[in-house]
Amino acid sequence: MKRALVLLACLIVSCCMLTAAETGRSVDLARTLVGHGRTVNQVVVSNDGRFIVSCSDDNTVKIWELETGWELRTLEGHSRSVLTVAVSLDGKYVVSGAGTFDSSIKVWELETGKVLRTLEGHSISVKTVAISPDGKTIASGSDTFDSSIKIWELETGKHIRSLEGHSRPINSVTFSPDGRFVVSGSNDNSIKVWELETGRILTLEGHSRSVNCVSVSADSKYVVSASDDNTIKIWDLETGREIKTLKGHSRSVNSVVVSPDSKYVISASDDNTVRIWNLETAEMIWTLTDHSRSVNSVAVTSDGKFIVSGSADNTVRIWDFTETIE
Repeated sequence: MKRALVLLACLIVSCCMLTAAETGRSVDLARTLVGHGRTVNQVVVSNDGRFIVSCSDDNTVKIWELETGWELRTLEGHSRSVLTVAVSLDGKYVVSGAGTFDSSIKVWELETGKVLRTLEGHSISVKTVAISPDGKTIASGSDTFDSSIKIWELETGKHIRSLEGHSRPINSVTFSPDGRFVVSGSNDNSIKVWELETGRILTLEGHSRSVNCVSVSADSKYVVSASDDNTIKIWDLETGREIKTLKGHSRSVNSVVVSPDSKYVISASDDNTVRIWNLETAEMIWTLTDHSRSVNSVAVTSDGKFIVSGSADNTVRIWDFTETIE
């Protein structure tokens, strides 16, 4: 029996090595960042790859240097859990959203940590924020009963418009990289694609439970969604057609992102794992198991070389996802 288990373990390792060789990549834990006192809710990476920004139930936002893992500064100002965070493409601004009894959005200067303005308009938890590629607008979604997405002017904090169509709270919102669309995921189990110029709305239906996260590929061709139904779905952004379903997580999938080359999907789950999938084949390639509690968020650098994850174990982890040299 013992010999059989050893042989099985060797077989599993061999399969993983073969897969890594076939993809030309490897995944290694580079470092673990410790500093938050409670659950890490979201992590994002600046477009230049220099900084990681994380937010937590300890009411703070932290800025880390990706290369060294050093904590550079802590942004304090929210009075409740910080549930969501975003960084502008030019790296100048951080935007954060907080839980109920704060329910504000704050715009910070990344370099100094100074609060530039506070946006108020949501009455309950702000669950998601995103910044447009041109850096001019913020999109936000919350637990508010009107189930609308609010669009704000970043420079002034002025509320510009609301996008209405979901029937339950908004869990995730993002802009497409080309700036044409806002994509949202909701507790109503649906995804909506809003074409900003024309007002056209596509509704993507297929998940059987809440949609926790939506992401758009760098070429703006695909929407990828993560759900409480334990699956990830890939959709055609222009048509709304469901292309593939990725199955492998054993609990809710909290976060999902597409690698910059659109070859890989990276997901994070309540099953304590980060998983990496081949987008074209829907094959699960790697399972990363170093977190000890639910993984709430995952991000990838713009060059695709590093994956960053944030967890209920209070840590941020950086994974080296570079190409192997043959």
